[in-house]
Amino acid sequence: MKQQSPVWKVLAIIFISLFIIESVFLAWIFKVGYDFVEKDDKCYTICSMNEDYRSYWYENDLCYCVNQEGEYILQGG
Repeated sequence: MKQQSPVWKVLAIIFISLFIIESVFLAWIFKVGYDFVEKDDKCYTICSMNEDYRSYWYENDLCYCVNQEGEYILQGG
C-alpha cells in the first residue's frame, strides 16, 4: 500500500504562517497610523494657539502653520 503525502499539513503550515505575517503587518500599520494621527493632533494644537492661522500640515517631523495671507507663521517640531 502506497502512503499518501500529507498535503493538508503543508497547506495548514502555509496558511498559519500567512495569518501570522498578516497579523504582524496589520499591527505595524495601525501603529504607524496612530503615530501619524498623534503628531497631526500635536501640530493642530500648536497652530490653533495662534488666532491668525488658516491651515497647518505636518511633514518631515516639522509642523507648518500658515496665516490668512498664506505666509508661514510658525514652523516647529
